[in-house]
Amino acid sequence: MAGGLFAIERDFFFELGLYDPGLQIWGGENFEISYKIWQCGGKLLFVPCSRVGHIYRLSGWQGNPPPIYLGSSPTLKNYIRVVEVWWDSYKDYFYASRPESKALPYGDISELKKFREDHNCKSFKWFMEEIAYDIISHYPLPPKNVEWGEIRGVETAHCIDSMGHANGGFVELGPCHRMGGNQVIHITF
Repeated sequence: MAGGLFAIERDFFFELGLYDPGLQIWGGENFEISYKIWQCGGKLLFVPCSRVGHIYRLSGWQGNPPPIYLGSSPTLKNYIRVVEVWWDSYKDYFYASRPESKALPYGDISELKKFREDHNCKSFKWFMEEIAYDIISHYPLPPKNVEWGEIRGVETAHCIDSMGHANGGFVELGPCHRMGGNQVIHITF
C-alpha cells in the first residue's frame, strides 16, 4: 500500500498511533502502516475502480534536512525501524540481504514496541502465514550469510564491485567507497 495514498477512518488512524514519528522524509511508511493495520486487528481493502491523484514535488526536499546517519539514507533507516518493530525474528532475513545496515543507528523504538505489546498485535509469523501466505513461493527466503563484507586489494584502494549487475553477472574493480551496496559480497554456502 502506498503510504500517502489511502483512506482510513480518522479515529482508527489515531488509535493506531498515526505514523511512526521517527520515520524521516519518505520510505518505509507504507510498510509500517500496513503491518500495523494487519497485525493490530484491522484489514486493508483494495478498491480497483477508485481514482486517486498523487502530487509529487519535482525538486528536492524543502525544509529542514533530517539528521545525518553515516553510511545510510533516511529510507534505509526507516526500513530498519519498521523491521525492528514489526518483523520479529524475520528481521534476520532483512539483515542477511543488507548486512551493513545491522550496525546503523535507527533511533529509539521502545514506544513503538510498547504500543505493539499493549494492543496485543499479532506476530509477523502470523502475518506471513495468514495474510502474505503466498509470498514465500514467489520470493523464497534467502540463505543466511556465513560471511559478508568488502573484498579489497591489499596494496590498493580498490574493491570488487558488482557495478549493479545481478547475481551471476560479472564484477569489476572500483575505488573502495565503504558505503556497502555494490561492494558488499555475501558468502552463503
